[in-house]
Amino acid sequence: MRLDRQFESSSARLDLRHRPWWREILTALADPEVRQITVKASTQVGKTLTLIAALIYLAEHDPAPAMVVLPDEASAIEFRDRLYANAAATIKAGEATRIRVPKPWRWNRRWADLGTMRVYLAWSQARQRLRGRPCRRVFLSEIDVYEGHRNAGDPVAQSHQRTKAFLRYLHYHESSPTEHPSPIGTLEAKASTRYRWQARCPQCGHQQELRFFLHDTGDFKGCGGIGGLRDAGGELVSGEIARAKAHYVCERGCRIDESQRLRFICDGEWVPLSRGNAQASPVERRSLGYHLWAIHSETQSFGDLAVSYVEAVAEGKIRDWWGNMLGIEFRPAQKIPAWYEVGTRLAADHPRGYVPRQAWFLTAGLDLQQELNGCRFVVRAWGAHRTSWLVDWGWIDRQEDAAATDVVRSDLRLAGEQILQTQWPVWRQERTELIDLAAVPVRLLCVDSGHSPSAIHRWMRSLPEAWTQGEGSERVRAIKGDHALNGVRFARSDLDRNVRTGERYEGGMTVWRLAVADLYPDLVDRLFAPAGKPGSWHVTSDAVTLGKAYLQQVCNLERRIVIDKNGRKKIEWGPRNHHLPVDFADCEVYAEFAAEMIVGSLGWDPAPWQAWAEKRKKPSSRPTARRRAEEDNLADR
Repeated sequence: MRLDRQFESSSARLDLRHRPWWREILTALADPEVRQITVKASTQVGKTLTLIAALIYLAEHDPAPAMVVLPDEASAIEFRDRLYANAAATIKAGEATRIRVPKPWRWNRRWADLGTMRVYLAWSQARQRLRGRPCRRVFLSEIDVYEGHRNAGDPVAQSHQRTKAFLRYLHYHESSPTEHPSPIGTLEAKASTRYRWQARCPQCGHQQELRFFLHDTGDFKGCGGIGGLRDAGGELVSGEIARAKAHYVCERGCRIDESQRLRFICDGEWVPLSRGNAQASPVERRSLGYHLWAIHSETQSFGDLAVSYVEAVAEGKIRDWWGNMLGIEFRPAQKIPAWYEVGTRLAADHPRGYVPRQAWFLTAGLDLQQELNGCRFVVRAWGAHRTSWLVDWGWIDRQEDAAATDVVRSDLRLAGEQILQTQWPVWRQERTELIDLAAVPVRLLCVDSGHSPSAIHRWMRSLPEAWTQGEGSERVRAIKGDHALNGVRFARSDLDRNVRTGERYEGGMTVWRLAVADLYPDLVDRLFAPAGKPGSWHVTSDAVTLGKAYLQQVCNLERRIVIDKNGRKKIEWGPRNHHLPVDFADCEVYAEFAAEMIVGSLGWDPAPWQAWAEKRKKPSSRPTARRRAEEDNLADR
């Protein structure tokens, strides 16, 4: 197949010498014994290009009606255009004689016509397209992000029904996995034969499965993965150091540098996984499963892989990193540790109400109760590598005698005074390391507006304008959980009225929508992590004594798998013990989102922050107030 430069990286022929793992998969597509192929893979390893190559080959040599299912309509149109472009380039180069590409004005959204066969286009919510014409081959792309129609059920199962009229049919699935249980992971695990790519060490000749993490037990302990991620003390190094020192460690201890990377990963073969004490038979080819990850991308160096992991840990995005880079579904911890054990193991040196000297800034989360009887809050300090320390927490009652007469709810007013007007002193009368402060205020408070948006609006209008308005300089943001942000962590929405009641917001209201479900697994993982390490999550030294209710709520989260209205599995987080709330856990999530908003492009590596602090200390000919305002805006960005 010839590539089209408009969509691909070059206009050369598709070269499988640097992608030999795809050769077996393409061969399996034409194997009459194979009924199902599942490719569980990371992003950017050539999944879509391989699918296009397969369609062009089949149209030229074994045409039959086919259907391609994409996540949405826009993806389907983009796929059609890319298929036509590569087919046209192949025809022009004289490498295909039977297929044809229609004139652009004949293109439509129903199918791609290659002359010898039609490739019907469908997407996960197109109910009729999934139930249309019979097809011999069905190709399903990125199935982990499919959204089913409320009356049609699972789009994967619906697509499979299209091949019932054919004795020799094929179902092809490919996707990057999401959190467990992942649809692509489930299908790959059920394959009759599951293959893994084993590469041969260029130095000793040992054949081994490609891994990212080194073995931590067994005969290959400390080998078989990406090296250079940790220093002699076992601590994770910075991204810059990781890129410079990254290499692959053979299971027998050989060091494989970047110069040998392509030779190493390309000199291999697909080997069936073992089942029990016997190896799966290669002749069981009815259903095949394959796994590819970022090391199989010819553009990803060992240094790129190492940096991606270091940054994911620092930014709290390890959940996405597992699927995007390793091609493996993320499995969060199932059992939450007991509150007393968490309070003891993760206790820092400072008591409640004090800030550790390593802190860069403070954030807070505020959660109004649905019963309208008060609110809970958490104040947390943040430092290098996303390390954090609990500073304060509490419950604020709503005064019943004032509830009917106050324009601003009494609990909100008191919370604003207690959180926004307090300067938390540094422990042991020391000063912060970064900007030499003896006491630290809360930089950003995120308050949940889901239960009572009108009350939040009235309260925020009573605050100083500089606290609630600005492009990153404000101190208070109204927030609301949103499960449909499609990979974005948070997004701003400007509202003029309450969408439920129609009540107008005087002056408008800005609400930040948060993908709160993304941070629940991160919070749970932090409960298991040790204290005192870069990126650790800490509580105060007296949390067990003074914060039993706080610790019980934080440890009360439970991950549940439910069946949604479309018949698909869905992950939900809620209270394990329904007699206990999880409001303090919600506050912790809001405080962490506030920290992400503050950090922005500066990231969690200390070097940019130290550079900012040094610049802040230098004298300037400008007026002090103006200079400080500009520097504060830099920190806000």
